[in-house]
Amino acid sequence: MNHRIACIYPMDETTGFLLPIFERLQKESNFIDYRFDTNDINSVDKMKDDLLNLEQPSFIVFLGHGASYCLYGTPKGDKKKILFSIDDLKLFQNHSCFFLSCRSSEFLRTKAQSYIGFGDIPTDYLEIISERDLGDIHYMSGINEAEIELYKSYIVDIILHTIDCCGCESLLTFYNKLKLYTNKQIADLLVNKEVPNYRLLADLLYSWKSEIEYRR
Repeated sequence: MNHRIACIYPMDETTGFLLPIFERLQKESNFIDYRFDTNDINSVDKMKDDLLNLEQPSFIVFLGHGASYCLYGTPKGDKKKILFSIDDLKLFQNHSCFFLSCRSSEFLRTKAQSYIGFGDIPTDYLEIISERDLGDIHYMSGINEAEIELYKSYIVDIILHTIDCCGCESLLTFYNKLKLYTNKQIADLLVNKEVPNYRLLADLLYSWKSEIEYRR
C-alpha cells in the first residue's frame, strides 16, 4: 500500500496540457502538491527534504520534461534547468515512481527500484519543426500541429482513465491498465477512422506504449 501520492509538476507553459492529471490527483486525500516555479531554490530544497523523509512506500508522480540523465524543472527564459540529476535518484528509492517525461525510463533505470518510465514523447511541435530544419526533413513526416495536440489529449485521457480505474495503489496494476487503455484508443482510431491521419496517430500511440517500461 502506498502511503502518500506526491506529484511534482514544475510550472512550465509547454506542459500545461498535463494539468488535468495533476487536478485529478489533487482529489486524493493523501495527495502532496509540488507545483511551483522551480527557479525558487528554497522551495526546491524544501521539496527535496520532504521527499527524503516521505513515508515509504509512496507513489511519486513527475509531470514535465526530461532526458536520459535528468528531469527538468521550470525553464529560465528559453533555457532548460535541471531539477533532478542522477545523484537525486536516492530520493525516490523505496517508492513507486511514475515519471511522465521523455526518456525517464533511461533516467530511472540507473538507480531507481520501482517505476514506470517512458521513452521519447513528441509533444512539442516546435521541436519537431526544429529537427526538420536541422536536416532531418523526414522527421515525423506527415504529422502536423493539430495531430500533435490530439496525441497529447489521448495520452492525458489514457492516464486519467487509468487513475480512475485503479488509483495509485499498485504500480503493476497501473502499468497494465495504462497499456490496456492505450490499446483501446489505438483500436478506436483504426476501427472508426474518424480522425484525419488516424493511422499516424495510432502509430504514435503504439510507439508510446511500446516504450513504457515497468520495473519492480
